[in-house]
Amino acid sequence: DIFYRTGSLVYGGGQVVLPFLLRELVEPKYVNEAQFLDGFALVQAMPGPLFNIAAFLGAVAAGPLGALVSWTALFLPGLLLIWTALPFWAQVQESAKASSALRGVNAAAAGLVIAATFILANKAAHTPAQQVIALLAFSATNLFGLHPALTILISGLILGPLILR
Repeated sequence: DIFYRTGSLVYGGGQVVLPFLLRELVEPKYVNEAQFLDGFALVQAMPGPLFNIAAFLGAVAAGPLGALVSWTALFLPGLLLIWTALPFWAQVQESAKASSALRGVNAAAAGLVIAATFILANKAAHTPAQQVIALLAFSATNLFGLHPALTILISGLILGPLILR
C-alpha cells in the first residue's frame, strides 16, 4: 500500500519519492533511518532509476518477496498512467490547456526535487565532514561538469574513506 500510494502521488522523478518514503517507512519503523540512508547511497551508486530504492527497502522490511512487491507497486501507477494516456498523447500535445498543465506540473516537480534535496541533506550530511563532501560533490557536478556517476564514485571510494575515518 505504501509503495503503490507513493507511486501514485509522486511527480517529477526519483528524488521526489524519497521524502514520501522516508516519512511512510521510517516513522512507523518498517525500516530505520540508517537503513533508509544506506539504501539511498546504494541506489545512487548503481545504474538505473532511483525508484529502485523500493526493492532495497522492501527487502529490508520483508525479504525477497517484499523487494519484488515494493518495486512493482512503486512503478505500477506510472506504467498504468502511461498505458492509459498513450492513445491520447497526440491530442494532449496539441492542447494548449494540457500543455499549460504539464508546464505547471514540471514547475511543481522541480520545487519538490529542491525540497527533497534539503530533506536529504539534513538527514545524510549532518556532520561537518559529510557537509564538505556534499559541497564538493555539488561543485564537481554543477560548476565543473563532472558526470554524477563519477562524482558518486569519487565521493564514496576516495573522499569518504579520507574524510570520514
